[in-house]
Amino acid sequence: MVLRITDLVDESILHILKTHHDPGDIQTKNVSESAKILISSIGTIDILSEWQPLLKRFAAIQLLYPDIYSHRASYLWKWIQVAFEITGLNILSNYFVVSHSLKCCSAFVTCLIDDICDTTQDENSLERGIAALSGEISDSESYLHALIYETWSTAQNDIRKAPNYSLLKNEFTQAYEYQIEGFRYCLSLGDYSTIDWDTYIDIVPHTIHVYLAGLIDLLYAPNILSCQLTQLKRIFLLTQRMAQIGNWVTTWEREVDQGDYTSGVIILAIKNKWVDKDDIVKHRVDVIKREVKRSPSESHLLHLWRESRDESRQLSKQLDMPLIEGYIDSFSAIIFMQLASVGLT
Repeated sequence: MVLRITDLVDESILHILKTHHDPGDIQTKNVSESAKILISSIGTIDILSEWQPLLKRFAAIQLLYPDIYSHRASYLWKWIQVAFEITGLNILSNYFVVSHSLKCCSAFVTCLIDDICDTTQDENSLERGIAALSGEISDSESYLHALIYETWSTAQNDIRKAPNYSLLKNEFTQAYEYQIEGFRYCLSLGDYSTIDWDTYIDIVPHTIHVYLAGLIDLLYAPNILSCQLTQLKRIFLLTQRMAQIGNWVTTWEREVDQGDYTSGVIILAIKNKWVDKDDIVKHRVDVIKREVKRSPSESHLLHLWRESRDESRQLSKQLDMPLIEGYIDSFSAIIFMQLASVGLT
């Protein structure tokens, strides 16, 4: 079995992607070709053995709820697995598998609930999904909720056994609270034109995976001090923002086709009146795409990506942790993969 992308591609490929630090570098030949080689290898990765039973059960979930989950093909799970490998902290090798599996399983649960939120836009469905985390299983959705609960509770048991759990216990509690707040916030947005952009860019990343993945790696990282946690958490939030921006600028067109206007690209365009809110209401897809492409929305977000990277690098200099600089550089590889995946090369 091939579980690591580093067993499939030469390390020079990742070196090129990690040592170019501007999204615009995707236009250079060596970066674009390296990104294409990397993403073309994702499909040949084998799913982690710890993850395979969950995805088999998920296949049944897709049949039960095709409107919510049909878009999650196996390639997307492999992408997540590879992304976590590339961006993982350089922890002790004997902890790699357990940390990697925990990150994948935590992301799996997040995706199950996030898709309920995005697709149904129904508060009751979302709250039932959240309640399932603590074992409250709805009779009408028992198979889905049982999968959420069992995956979540197993992950929590493993987290509590980790070497640095006592140091990070409060950080995990806070992260889960932020995550649930983020789900509820996204569902309460209503009129997109009234959204406060600063709140949106800070809250939405908590619903995704990178911030929590950083904390999971810290469970197994040696010589972590409590005085370092403030800077580390800020770095994880900034790298989450970077990953989210890469996702936004490469998926917004597909989401608009599906009637989903929650991408930061669209929110920013509506907020600044670069696209007419009436076109959103009437779902004028071609008009929306044309106006957004003409707007500075994407370039603004890529500028924010650069600012987030710069801030995270400055914070890393305050820490005596060489592995953090490599961690930040790995998000250059991620955005090049994201850009190459939609032909923006």
